Amino acid sequence: MAAAKLNRVRSINNVAYLSAIEVNEQLKVAYEKLQQSNQQLKETNQILTEENIVGHDLALRLYEDLNREAHADLLARLASLEARHNQVTGSSRAGSCQNDMHNKQDDLHTDSDRR
Repeated sequence: MAAAKLNRVRSINNVAYLSAIEVNEQLKVAYEKLQQSNQQLKETNQILTEENIVGHDLALRLYEDLNREAHADLLARLASLEARHNQVTGSSRAGSCQNDMHNKQDDLHTDSDRR
């Protein structure tokens, strides 16, 4: 009777072990899919960030070429977005675009003051 009980416990342990192995394999596959998806999202994010930077640079150059100031409300929105971006990513690249815009606006004020 003790031998039968021992065999039943071993059988249950084997089933549980095999089940755990199967779940582990499923988790590995799911993890790999998530890793691939995450990599694709990172690449897309890098492209979108670069497009955003190009858009900022284009706007700055247009304002500069027209000897005009950027609207204060747009500068405030940009500063808010940059602050949120910095909180999420810890990156300061967007902040440098904001600084570039302010510096160029200061240059425009100086140039227009001279005229």
